Amino acid sequence: MLDLIEELGDGNVGYPNEVQTSVWENGYSTAIIVLSALILESAANRVRYLRKEPGDKPAPDYLRSLLGDDLGARIDEVFVARDVVAHNHMWEGQIDDIDGVLRFCGDPVLVLGKRADRYRRSISTTAPRLTNILQLNLIPSRIWRDDVLKVVNLLEVVLETLEQMDASYYQTNNHAFTFRGEYVSIRTAVERINRDRLGLQS
Repeated sequence: MLDLIEELGDGNVGYPNEVQTSVWENGYSTAIIVLSALILESAANRVRYLRKEPGDKPAPDYLRSLLGDDLGARIDEVFVARDVVAHNHMWEGQIDDIDGVLRFCGDPVLVLGKRADRYRRSISTTAPRLTNILQLNLIPSRIWRDDVLKVVNLLEVVLETLEQMDASYYQTNNHAFTFRGEYVSIRTAVERINRDRLGLQS
C-alpha cells in the first residue's frame, strides 16, 4: 500500500470536478482505500482470534465494539467507501460539459448499491455524495488523494489504538516498511505523508 501511496504522491494531482477525477488519480486512490479496508478487516480478525471471540460480527461492527462509537463511525465510512468501489455502486445523473468542466444538472441518484444501515449512518445529510464525518467521496469516479489522506490517517490511529490496548493485537512500531527509499514505521510513514500531503496545496 505504501508503494501505491508513493506513486500517487509523485504524480500530478488530478483535482476532481463534480463528476470525476483523472483515471490515473482515481485508480491509485481507489486501490489504496480498498487495501486500507482489507488491513482493518485483517486486524479485526487477528484481534478476534487472540481474544477467542466469535466471528459473527462484520469487521467494522467488531472494531466499533472494541474501540467505541467515535472511531467506529469513522471506520464505517472507510468500509462504505470501499464498498462503492468493490461493489461498483452506480449513480445516475444528467451531466453537462460547461466550458470544458463536467457538472451535474441536479443531484445524481444512487441506483445500484447497498443501502444497508452502515451506508445510511455514514452518508452526509447535507452533502449526500460524501460521508458524514471524514467527507469521503461516495461517487467512485471522484475518489482521489484527499480521500486517501483521510483514510490513511484513520488507519494509523486504529492500528496504534489496538497496539496500545494489547501489544499482541497489532504491532505497528516494531515493524519496518519501505517508504521513499527508507525503512520506516507506519507512524513515520504517515507523518511523512501528512507533511507533503501527497502534493496537495495546504
